[in-house]
Amino acid sequence: MSSLSYKRLVAPNVKCSKQNVVSAQLQALSEFVRATMNEKGLNFRQVAERSGGLVSHTTVFDVVNLRSKDVKASTLRGLAKGLGVPEEEVFAVAQGNSPTNNPEYKNWRYAALFDDAQKLTPEQMTKFETIMEIARREVERMLQEQANDSPRKKSKKA
Repeated sequence: MSSLSYKRLVAPNVKCSKQNVVSAQLQALSEFVRATMNEKGLNFRQVAERSGGLVSHTTVFDVVNLRSKDVKASTLRGLAKGLGVPEEEVFAVAQGNSPTNNPEYKNWRYAALFDDAQKLTPEQMTKFETIMEIARREVERMLQEQANDSPRKKSKKA
């Protein structure tokens, strides 16, 4: 259960001629859900199924397409479960605290990745470990490249 306080996300009560007015929080939530779905290769129905009945595919569609004007805490919990991300992450986005601005966000994403990996079959785990080894080597290569580039940049300035 999230210890974060939560206020309902409601679009501002503004009259506009045929324009859809959406709060910044609803926009951020929409973008976050869409990006997470794309990153994980999920569609609306899959998110709904993974939520265990907490949200319907129509609700997910409405959030992503900014058709929801009022998002409840239970919907945020369902989205978190369906997307496979921590509730705190979804609540933070919904409150206007984008996790992408938070250095701990990346740690949550990596933790979620490794939590998901624990559910893999032994054969899948072998593939996952191979991918992680390739990623580790690539990071080492980039760090080495960065270290090699540093003296050149300094000498060019001199």
